[in-house]
Amino acid sequence: MYQLDENGRLASRTADYVIGEASLYGRRNSPEIATRSEGSLISGIAYDSVNHRLFARDTSVIAWGPNGRLLVFDVHPDRMVNGPQALAVFGQPDFTTRRLGGVGPQKLASINGTVLDEKHQRLFVSDGDNNRVLIWDVDPARLTETPNAMAVIGQPDFYQNEPHVGASGLNDPGSIHYDAATDRLFVVDGGNHRILTFDVTPQSLETGMSAKTVIGQPDFNSNQPGVGAARFDRPSRLSFDDLTERLFVADGGNQRVLVFDVRPAVLDLGSTATHVLGQDTFGTSERRVDLRKLAPGQMILNRRQQQLMVNEGTVANRTLVFDVHPDRIENNPDAMAVLFQTDFEKSERRTSQIYENSPRPFLDEDTNTLYVASGYPGGNRVLLMDMSPGQVTTGMPAFDLIGHYDDEGKPNFDARAAYGRINDRFIYPRGVALDPVDHRLFVNDQYNNRVLMFELDAENRIADRVVDVVLGQPDAYTGQLREISARTLQIPLALAYDIHSKQLFVGDGWNNRVMVFDAHPDRLRTFDEAVAALGQRDFKSDEPSVGPDRLNFGVSWGRGIQSAAPTPLALEVDTNHHRLFVSDGINHRVLAFDIRPGMVKTGASAIGVLGQRDLEQNDPTPKESSRVTDSLGVLGARVVSGRAPVNNRGFDTPSGLVYDVNHDRLFVVDGNNSRVMAFDAAPSRWQDGQESIAILGQMNDTEGDEVRLDRLEVGEDKGRRRMRMPSGLTYDTANDRLLVNDKGNDRILFFEAHPDVLETGMAASGVIGQKDYVSRIAGNGEQEQLLDPREITFDPEHQRLYVTDSFWARLMVFDLPRAERSVAIPANTTMSYRTLDAWNGRDHSDQNIRHAWRGSLRSEGGPAPGAMLVYYNTHRELDVLAKRRSRMLLSETSVVTPQPQTKTVFYLDVRQGQEVTLIVTNPESREVQVTLRLSYGDHVRTAKVSLRANGFRAKLLEIFDPDEWVVEGTLEVSAPQPVAAMVLTHTLTERGETLVLASKGSSEWDGRGPLVIPGLKAGGGYRSELVLINPDESVMEGVITVFGRDSGAVSGASLPVPYHLAPGDVFRWSLESSYGVTETSYGVIRPTVGTAPSAMARVRLLRGTLLLSETEIPARVSTQNAWFPIDTLPSILRHGESQMLFTFANATRTPATVRLTLFDELGKEHGRWERILPAFSQRVWSLGELFNVQKHRGAVRLWTDVPLALSAQRVTRNLRGESVENELGYVETAALTNQGLEFPAIFDGQGLATEIMLINPSNETAKGQMIFVGSEGQSKDIILR
Repeated sequence: MYQLDENGRLASRTADYVIGEASLYGRRNSPEIATRSEGSLISGIAYDSVNHRLFARDTSVIAWGPNGRLLVFDVHPDRMVNGPQALAVFGQPDFTTRRLGGVGPQKLASINGTVLDEKHQRLFVSDGDNNRVLIWDVDPARLTETPNAMAVIGQPDFYQNEPHVGASGLNDPGSIHYDAATDRLFVVDGGNHRILTFDVTPQSLETGMSAKTVIGQPDFNSNQPGVGAARFDRPSRLSFDDLTERLFVADGGNQRVLVFDVRPAVLDLGSTATHVLGQDTFGTSERRVDLRKLAPGQMILNRRQQQLMVNEGTVANRTLVFDVHPDRIENNPDAMAVLFQTDFEKSERRTSQIYENSPRPFLDEDTNTLYVASGYPGGNRVLLMDMSPGQVTTGMPAFDLIGHYDDEGKPNFDARAAYGRINDRFIYPRGVALDPVDHRLFVNDQYNNRVLMFELDAENRIADRVVDVVLGQPDAYTGQLREISARTLQIPLALAYDIHSKQLFVGDGWNNRVMVFDAHPDRLRTFDEAVAALGQRDFKSDEPSVGPDRLNFGVSWGRGIQSAAPTPLALEVDTNHHRLFVSDGINHRVLAFDIRPGMVKTGASAIGVLGQRDLEQNDPTPKESSRVTDSLGVLGARVVSGRAPVNNRGFDTPSGLVYDVNHDRLFVVDGNNSRVMAFDAAPSRWQDGQESIAILGQMNDTEGDEVRLDRLEVGEDKGRRRMRMPSGLTYDTANDRLLVNDKGNDRILFFEAHPDVLETGMAASGVIGQKDYVSRIAGNGEQEQLLDPREITFDPEHQRLYVTDSFWARLMVFDLPRAERSVAIPANTTMSYRTLDAWNGRDHSDQNIRHAWRGSLRSEGGPAPGAMLVYYNTHRELDVLAKRRSRMLLSETSVVTPQPQTKTVFYLDVRQGQEVTLIVTNPESREVQVTLRLSYGDHVRTAKVSLRANGFRAKLLEIFDPDEWVVEGTLEVSAPQPVAAMVLTHTLTERGETLVLASKGSSEWDGRGPLVIPGLKAGGGYRSELVLINPDESVMEGVITVFGRDSGAVSGASLPVPYHLAPGDVFRWSLESSYGVTETSYGVIRPTVGTAPSAMARVRLLRGTLLLSETEIPARVSTQNAWFPIDTLPSILRHGESQMLFTFANATRTPATVRLTLFDELGKEHGRWERILPAFSQRVWSLGELFNVQKHRGAVRLWTDVPLALSAQRVTRNLRGESVENELGYVETAALTNQGLEFPAIFDGQGLATEIMLINPSNETAKGQMIFVGSEGQSKDIILR
């Protein structure tokens, strides 16, 4: 709600209040949301100036169809609030129900027209799908929260809805108008090709009442379409002039507007029109040729100036203004002016102070202000135009706008991006294509008229979510509708990539052409020119047509933009035979083009066609009935098509395509017939117009109806076999599976499609996007939910599905669950795999269960890579007002993967109530008996457990008495054969949040010394505690010395500290400081008796007594060669800014030369750094200080001529602004073996997720096989992103 002044001008450029959201910052709602204060697509339809109430239509967006309700809000200036609660709801039984269809006194199956009678406080609503008009009493004194309608017109009672003719029948009523002066209701009865008038005075209004007069038919019992001064063919819109008592009727089927004198004294049955606009005579119905003439659409009548504005928003992006003064009106007049274009000769697609796309105007006659709303694909704004006498001219500019302002607060007429955002990360994806060879992903950013290219990692995973190349725009920060050329795109809707020629094919929707770009990685650049254009004669042409060298996508009509119709184009490359297939939607055919080298040329002719018998035909194969729309997509009458019935060779708007290279088959989506057709497309067997070999989505080749899971009670069998308006297709060549984007049901279906099993009407074998085969739940943008998905592509090698999830403007990537997966880690880099800890929106029985796996990696030749296990503990956050979801990172902890040992000793500290999870895995193919020995003080407790072959056990400490857990001591895990073990300690903070700390105990202990622990911190909230364990059978003695940055004294640690450790003993020593600043230091542990102990430091960060972060730094022998994993890019689990901190401690008397090399995730070198580290010193550098980069994924290689102690910490500032620290650790090249790797603890769920980080320090790709099992050693699927 914006405040205006008395002249209709903006008093403020910022909104004061919002209706339909809890705050001005709330994001869009799901189409199924329904509360008392929130809806999906709320739009005001009537204002009650008597009682200061707003009547608002709340309709679902996307292809959910009519599920309408009407809400009424109190908007009195003194009572306005953000997110007000509705006073009443019409069309649903309560405020939280959004049920489709239905009949009764409370139900609305559709909302085709509404009008408010202020005089008698009545609301009239045309319910087209129920063939009736409902009337509600809305007087504040009598209005209830869920009122029943007081009367129904068009039906004998509230529970019937059959279409009828006659004086009391209606057939799909649409627009309505109430004449307050005479208490008459005009109703467009579209299905009967007429307009009825009813006397609706309070004393005359009654259910099932008869009309007083009929316009468009000679009597009440006739209902055939016709042409002439007294006939209609699918009338749609009304506009009433109460000054002259004239009725303007948009007669869509006859391409005209008729004007009637409807004064009660002269209006009679079969009245004839006085004037016709859009045709030369009353007897013609020709399509318009002269662009100065009228075509029917939304009409706005300026009564005071007697001007009729006819909006052609979707088709021509303009509004025509006609002089209709009774003294000057003539038949078929020229428009006196055109708005949103600069002349009558052409229709440009631009946004500026003059131009607008898909304008939707509203006139305030009191101030002569035209308010022009425009969403997608327009400017996401409201223009203000002065319509005062003498001001209306062709190409007139707006004087102000709402929605876009520059940095100085002035109107920015050139901006058009939604939310004011357009950059290299915020996109509106529609199409997607994968380059699996050079690891790139191409995404159509339809709204911003561009194609974006993203670099992928070696497994074709999205790397940094930042675009690398932009086509169609000069940079990543513009999205204008630019003049047609070899560089520009207008509403790109489809993509295909040829891995052989490295050409990218782009379906340029509004320009009815396929642009061909040289996309070779060495040559592709931002704003490149296309090398060819298919479907047009040159790069400047836009001539939609039929023929071998023309295309007609119909995007200018809104096809492919709106979700309620199939996307009318798709592209697919046949890499076997060098062919490009193009779905030419409005021509109802699929064309084949030769794309062999040298054959791709502008204006090239197709070499084959499906769906038509030759290249000159374009007849549809439609369903038996369809719904007519006018230029704005307004629902009109249902009509029987009368053309060829559905068959096994024709299409009605073909859409998605995919080519099965395994068996030379082409799968085609037949959009309006809700089916997928399979064709034998081998060149040797190809025939133009050939029959399909199988059909999915229908039970035979003569059916074309859809199944809406949100409207019908569908059994599972039918839900697996039927579809609604499918869109994209992709094929899993590894498993011969066809994936179908069932767009109208918001899901992806999987079909077993090998030729031996493919058959017409077969059932799907899997589903993504919905919880089962019979549900259609819109959800609220959860990880497992889809809403208006458009296009899909599949990576068969890595079993990864890419989906453009249109409603939420995002690209979804699904990794399919597998128990085994091959890995190929590029040389000199890191590759990671994470579990999901999915934030599911639907009610899963296992939603609050934590799942566990044991994993292993077997190397295929050569040493196994190094590996870390990282554990993220997060809390899910929801901003209630903004409705934005995120994760609060609570803790992050990691360990270098422990190798199996016959004995491992852990330090346990549960004195503060911590919970300890012990995990032990058996990598052998035979069962093993494991002994647990718990030592604390003078107490020793033992227990034995059995591990199945290849199995594992978690939470093993539960076998001890719970009282024995509240201890400080050691836990020894031993077995006759090597087992892998580790511990997760869960600490509950004062906030009630859990921090997790991982430890692998003494698994790498070998007795060597001295040990050095770098990165100790004290002061400024930090406390460090050194912990020494004796895993040996002999006594250990020695001293601990702590050194500052340059061997200086450290507060609280000026003297060496001796230690004495009996077998199994623990020694703890704390390093604290009262200083307000943090001191960094390193500790040296020198054994004097026996071998060196197993040791670590636990570094805690506190705010007062609140524990913020805890990390464990193992004590290790200094090294000269090491590799650090690097990943500071944001992720779903690790929200916030991350940085890497490297600590190098030189505990020797010799200065060290330190050399670092940075590699990216593909193993390419990105920088080098070298420095001298003085003797007895420690230095800390960030990744930014070393290499001038902050966000990076890859690895750092270290070489030094003097052994150093190393620490690599990732520090993430979470959403609270608090630091979460984690010692990532490093891998020593010399420590790598051929034995493979063991991942003993992979957890997922309840806020905990696991990441496997693999590091390949070699100069060759490291290949291997990862295998995942359950606790009993059984194969167990896992989803790893």
